[in-house]
Amino acid sequence: KHRERIAQEKLDKIGHASEQSRLSLAEVQAEVQELIQTSKHLPQELEILKSKLAAEKENLMVEEQELEVCQRSTELKRRQLETGHEVYEKNLGLRFERQREGLLVIKMYNIDPQDHSRQFYFTFRVEEDNLYNVCEC
Repeated sequence: KHRERIAQEKLDKIGHASEQSRLSLAEVQAEVQELIQTSKHLPQELEILKSKLAAEKENLMVEEQELEVCQRSTELKRRQLETGHEVYEKNLGLRFERQREGLLVIKMYNIDPQDHSRQFYFTFRVEEDNLYNVCEC
């Protein structure tokens, strides 16, 4: 009887382990089926993502080209303004300087025939209603 009971206990343990293994196997098989279904869609998703990436690269290239054109244009304008500023200062004796709070100072040379380096200036501000307000002479 003792052997039968031990054998029965072992048989119950084996049966329980077998049931657990069967449940685990069913779970694994379900996961495998789910992975198979997912893997069927992955190539399509990969192609979609590749085409989106290619489109984004193309957009980036266009944006970079537009930025380069804008930067060249801005640099050209800056050089033209500097050149114009130099012409005013060299030939006409005029110099424009921005000051704090929207003030503009215009300095003038070559006015006094006795002293061409003598400086004259006035400071003004353009008000909101487009009127010029002379602040200092």
